[in-house]
Amino acid sequence: MSEFLSVPVELLVHALTSLTERLARYVERKPTGKEDTSPPLQLQDDFTHHDPEDTICEEFENPENSTDPTAWKQHRPSMKTSLKQSAWFAFLVTVVTGGFIGLGTLLFMYYIISVVYIFDWKPMQDPSYPEDLKRRRIVCESYQSFFLYFWQPMMLCMVFKWPILKDVHLLTVALVGAAVDLGYRFFLAVYELYYPPWIPYSLNVVFMTVVLVNSISIGRNIFNTNLFHAILLAFKLCAQFITGAPMLYLCAYVLFPWFAHQEGFLKFTILALAILISIIPKEISRQCVLGLNGVNHPGTSYVLVATAFTSVSIVYRFMQAEFKSLLAFIALSIGHGMIHLIYELITILKERYSEKRHYQRIINSELDSDSPGRSIASNTNTPRSQRLAADLTIHDMMSSSVAIVLSVGIIQIYGFIHQDLSIEKIHEMIGELVTRIVLALFIEFLFNIVSVMILTRRRNVPVLRVWTFKWRSHLLVCVVTVVMIVTYSTDKVLVIIRARYVAEGKLNME
Repeated sequence: MSEFLSVPVELLVHALTSLTERLARYVERKPTGKEDTSPPLQLQDDFTHHDPEDTICEEFENPENSTDPTAWKQHRPSMKTSLKQSAWFAFLVTVVTGGFIGLGTLLFMYYIISVVYIFDWKPMQDPSYPEDLKRRRIVCESYQSFFLYFWQPMMLCMVFKWPILKDVHLLTVALVGAAVDLGYRFFLAVYELYYPPWIPYSLNVVFMTVVLVNSISIGRNIFNTNLFHAILLAFKLCAQFITGAPMLYLCAYVLFPWFAHQEGFLKFTILALAILISIIPKEISRQCVLGLNGVNHPGTSYVLVATAFTSVSIVYRFMQAEFKSLLAFIALSIGHGMIHLIYELITILKERYSEKRHYQRIINSELDSDSPGRSIASNTNTPRSQRLAADLTIHDMMSSSVAIVLSVGIIQIYGFIHQDLSIEKIHEMIGELVTRIVLALFIEFLFNIVSVMILTRRRNVPVLRVWTFKWRSHLLVCVVTVVMIVTYSTDKVLVIIRARYVAEGKLNME
């Protein structure tokens, strides 16, 4: 569903980024009186400059000295071989990797709920809130918050080399922000003000300030004599956080509570609205990283989009799991996979149309194939975009599987913690949990097989090659991203779960 709804957003974001790049080129042409030694914002993709050992940008390479851009199709294996390779890849990413990461994160969420948010429905200023549990919650939330300030630095450590990060004092800025956060929480706890509006809004401002300072510092370090390009690069580095913050606020504090008390078609409408809102940072950050030519290795660009993509997967899967009907749950899983395939087919048609239009312009205007006058759409198959498509495909498949396990599991775990259940009821809940997870993962597995075959055989996106050589880095990025998102958002998603149990009369809030 998110792929289908992202089409209008993608067009709008593409128009805005094109306008920004035009403005950047205009500013670059203006004389500044200084010699700019920083790398230009738009360069030919150069894998070897950042990592000579990683030049993967195609699944099947073109023969040497070939002028036919489709000559790579001669190297494709048989359909049966591709099916086996795609099935094995989908099984590893969807079932094994995504499933185990999801189970591990589910245990982490169980610890958070049972220790930190054992009385999540009670406000902190409630006199009936036990003092020992209140102190425990404040201490645990302080540790969680301290850990979150290293979210962006850990992401940037996977994108840039250490000398750049050391020069901008990335960890120092994160430590200062974490110290301010801890001091503020201590002040609120002492004066018994540990509740809204004193928290968490002001601390969100502190967190975003740290994100901006780190991004601007890196931008100034890379573009040391061009302020406009430095600011533009800074926005691209933190786009998923800057654009994601207001969208998260809308989902967590407006749509989630509204969604929790609805049924039927209106519930589905709110689900679509939430996805439409949440894909905005996803598309903005994806377009931003496509313009990082010459700044970083193309194989690390997906890290700057991973948080946005994972958030969309978790939002969708969590709201999907809230549908009580098993048939509705299965239908949403199938619908999600079908829309994803339709989106891939639309992408293929768009690329074919772009290539056809490009060659017609060459023939009609007698332009060289490398002329600057070529169609903008013909740039969709650059090495950077091909590598980004492969990395995001792997990450999206993995994070979607993790989201399935988390979304279904957290609802049942909440019941285990807050209800007095008989043995029969526990067996029933475990059976429902396993049934939903297995069915959703199986549906995801089948659609992922078809999707990988389309990407590799029709678009030459190097999904299988990237996974073979870079599976460790993808595993690390997925774990870090999921753990950070869960740490930040657990208390917010409990609003929906609590409303469901209260509406069913299964939770006593006295």
